[in-house]
Amino acid sequence: MQFGDRLKQIRINKDLKQEDAAKMLGIDRSTYTNYENNARFPTKETLIRIIAVLNISVDYLLSGQELLNYIEDKEIELYKIPVIKTLSLKKDSISWDNVLYYKNSMLPHDEGNNYFYYKIPFKVKDNERVKKNDLILFHTQNEAEDGNFIVAIIDNDNICVGKIEFIEDAVLILPITMDVPNQMFKSDSLHRLKIIAKAVEGLYELS
Repeated sequence: MQFGDRLKQIRINKDLKQEDAAKMLGIDRSTYTNYENNARFPTKETLIRIIAVLNISVDYLLSGQELLNYIEDKEIELYKIPVIKTLSLKKDSISWDNVLYYKNSMLPHDEGNNYFYYKIPFKVKDNERVKKNDLILFHTQNEAEDGNFIVAIIDNDNICVGKIEFIEDAVLILPITMDVPNQMFKSDSLHRLKIIAKAVEGLYELS
């Protein structure tokens, strides 16, 4: 089985159409189709994105010799990324005390320490594609754009995981779990909100 065959099988297992996968990866459908047909091999950057966005098993992908040869480039390394189900704080940052296990991922050189997986404990609100126990890859950073999925600290104490929306002079956080209310921060209360991580761009779209 070649690279494209494995990629196609994973897409089918995730109940995605080719256009869905292409959109999530930020590439043309024709380009993605060439990958599945083994007519073209992705660039290094696209390969990393495929692994992160589609949450593909590195071990499964590495079973292909073309990938083993490809990652000999020293700019790509395997990292053990922590998988976390319960987020907790330690000095205004995420604590790794509650790591469930570690998952191998291919990331750009020296980037591994800036990522973590969040394992969804409950079904996401109004979203059929994201289910309990799905993994979301986050990158630690303190900025986000409208529509991004983020991890934020509220009032220096509580952690909120959800979608961020900017509405005129306010910021709205739509939490991922059904038991947490929406959070609204107007311009005079933005100091209560601190963004600490953003989901990998294009991972999926929240309605």
